[in-house]
Parts: sequence; structure tokens; C-alpha cells
Amino acid sequence: MKKLPLLALLGMPYLVLALVMRQGLSAACLELTAGIFAGVVLLNFVWALLAGRLGFSARQLAFWAMLLKICHIPFYLLVFAVGVLLNVMIIPLLPFMAFMDYLLLLSTSLYGIRALWAGRRQGSLSLTAAGVCTALQLLFCLDLAGAIWGWVRLRKADRSAPQPQSETKN
Repeated sequence: MKKLPLLALLGMPYLVLALVMRQGLSAACLELTAGIFAGVVLLNFVWALLAGRLGFSARQLAFWAMLLKICHIPFYLLVFAVGVLLNVMIIPLLPFMAFMDYLLLLSTSLYGIRALWAGRRQGSLSLTAAGVCTALQLLFCLDLAGAIWGWVRLRKADRSAPQPQSETKN
């Protein structure tokens, strides 16, 4: 249940794309897709802010941020290709497309940023590392590098942390 908004964010761009391809660029379709998009993005903004209370560890959040970003690459490439191929006809939609792309980037980056600062509070990341990686999370293309780097650092920190030993009775 706690992963449902993450899964919705994972599939939402492709659902929106399928709706637009099936119904065209009619006003009703654009309103429907904008509503779906806004609902899922807003839900994930709130979900990312509550992630610590929901039981997500820094490493889990970093993994989800990385996974979401990797799974959204084809969507970003398709939006870019449509913009390049239909550049004259799509000019009125370019601001809308850019805004949607950046909201999608922010919704996935918020999980990464929460993971980075949770890792910073745990002592797994330095202040400089968390700050630089946070800045990377807010930039197109570099956000994926920041998400992967953050997840790797948090995973290494978890593996190098001393594990609690179970007590055995003799």
C-alpha cells in the first residue's frame, strides 16, 4: 500500500501518453491528462514529504528515486523527439510540455532529496555531498547521475555500518 503512489508515478507518464495517442489533442483529452498528471504529481509530493513517517529508509527512497528516473527516460526521449519532429506545429504546446517534464522531474527528485538529507542525518553523507547531489537532482539529465550516485553512497554506508549481532545462549 505504501508503494502505490510510487507505482502510480512510475506508470502515469505512459498512461498520459497512451490517452493522448488514443484520443488525440482534443480539449477534453488534454483536461483529462492534465488532471491525472496533476493528481499523481501532487500525491507524490505529499508522499515524499511523509516518507520518513511511512517507514521508508534513506536507502529505499534513494532506490525509488533512481528507479523512477530510469523508467522515465523513454518518456523524456519521446517528448523531446516529438518536440524536434513537430517543432513548428507544436510550438503552442512547448511551454506546457516543458512544465510537465519539469514537474515530473521534481516529483521524482523529491524522493532523492529526502533520501540524501535522511542519509545526511544518519551520518552516511557529508554536508557537501548531500548539497551537491541535491543540486544535481534539480537539473535535467544530471538528476539521474545524482540519483545513482546518492543510492550507491547510501548503499555502501548501509553495508559498512556495523550489523547488530544476535545473542545466542550457551
